[in-house]
Amino acid sequence: MPEGLLTLSSVERLTKVTRLTLRRRCEKGIISAKNDSGRTLIPVSEVLRLWPNVSGEALEKELTGYHGKNDNQTSEHQVITTRSDNQENELTSIIEQQKQTILNQQEIIQLLKNQIDQLSNDKAMLVRQIEALREDYRAFTRLIPQTSSVKVRKVVTASSAPARDSKGRFIPRGAASLFEPES
Repeated sequence: MPEGLLTLSSVERLTKVTRLTLRRRCEKGIISAKNDSGRTLIPVSEVLRLWPNVSGEALEKELTGYHGKNDNQTSEHQVITTRSDNQENELTSIIEQQKQTILNQQEIIQLLKNQIDQLSNDKAMLVRQIEALREDYRAFTRLIPQTSSVKVRKVVTASSAPARDSKGRFIPRGAASLFEPES
């Protein structure tokens, strides 16, 4: 049985199980894996234990990187780093950044909720104060004696009223003497 460590991408190619599923199984402890510089590495023995139908030839190809090269040694075990592994690491760091951004946004949302609650409390207090002022005003107006209003009637004198003829038409002041009332 070959010895070595395989990346999640290599195990994905061998087993057709997605890297996300493999990572979750590693996090839950279903698959025993090692973490090396942010990369999740699964021993070949673990792959064979969980997926006995994986051929030894396919394992050898994954371990040698399809070219028969033995490079990228880690802890005396062979590890193949591929472009997809690098992309996976980049995606993992992006996911962590997004998680941190979400946490920051949740903190901001909580602060805003607290401010809204405070404003609601302030509004309720102001409403109570306005009601108290209205009640004070009502009590104050009850104390003021009621005065009777006096209606003033304007007396219209003949000199101030405009002159009109018998048909109700306006006659200019200076010309009033020129017109005689019609009989």
